[in-house]
Amino acid sequence: MFNYPKYQSYEQTYDTGYSNKNFLNKLKEYANQQRYYDAVYGGNYVSNDNYGYCWNDTPQYDNHLTAKQREYSLKNNQNLYLHIDENPYQDTGWKWWCDFDRGKSAVNKYGNVVEEYANQYNINPDLVKAIMFTENACGHYYGFNDFMDYIGLSKSQMPMNIRGNIWSDFHGQHYNTFNPEQNIELGTRIIKQIYNSLDNPTPDRIGTLYNSAAKDKISSYGYRVGDAYKNKPWL
Repeated sequence: MFNYPKYQSYEQTYDTGYSNKNFLNKLKEYANQQRYYDAVYGGNYVSNDNYGYCWNDTPQYDNHLTAKQREYSLKNNQNLYLHIDENPYQDTGWKWWCDFDRGKSAVNKYGNVVEEYANQYNINPDLVKAIMFTENACGHYYGFNDFMDYIGLSKSQMPMNIRGNIWSDFHGQHYNTFNPEQNIELGTRIIKQIYNSLDNPTPDRIGTLYNSAAKDKISSYGYRVGDAYKNKPWL
C-alpha cells in the first residue's frame, strides 16, 4: 500500500520548504504507481479528490498475499478474496506422461466416497472427481508417488494428492492424509474453501489454486482440471 503525501498549506510550505508544485509532481509519481497497484490488487479510485490523483488504496482482492499466507487463511477459515486471470499463453493440453487409466481407476474406486463428502459440504462431486482424476493421472511420477505413499515418506498423499505437512490441520480438525477417506474429505473441504474464496470460481481457477496457492493466473494444471470437469474422462 502506498503512503500518499498530504497536501500542505502555504504556511506549511513556508515552514518546511516543500513547495506545492513539488507536491503535485510527487503525487503524479504515486499515481503512476497506483495504476500498477490497481491492475494487480484492484484498488479503487476516489472521485471526489480535488486534484484527481488520490486513490483508496485498500485492495479489493487479497492477491498480494504470499502462498503461505493464502494457505493459512484457507486452513483457518479466514476471509480471503482472490482473482485469477485467464492465461492465454499457458499450455492447456495433457502431458504425454499423464496416465488416464490411473486417473479413471482412482475415481471409480473412490467415487462413492466423493459423492458422500461432496454432498455433505455442498460442492459439485464432478469438480472433486475432476481434481482427483487430474492428480492421479498426472501426479503419479511413474508410480514413484505410490511407493512413497506405501512406505510413508511421500510429501503428498493420494488419492487427492494432499501435502499433509501443510493441510492436515484444517478448520480446527486434524486429518490423517494417509487414510483415503480422510484424505478425500479434506480434499473436498479444501476445494470448497477455495470455491468460497474466488470471485469467479470456475473449475480451472479452483484447480489452479488447489495445485498451488501462489498462482494469480490459470495454470496448465488448472486448464487440465477444467477439461476433465467438462469431458469426464473417468466415465
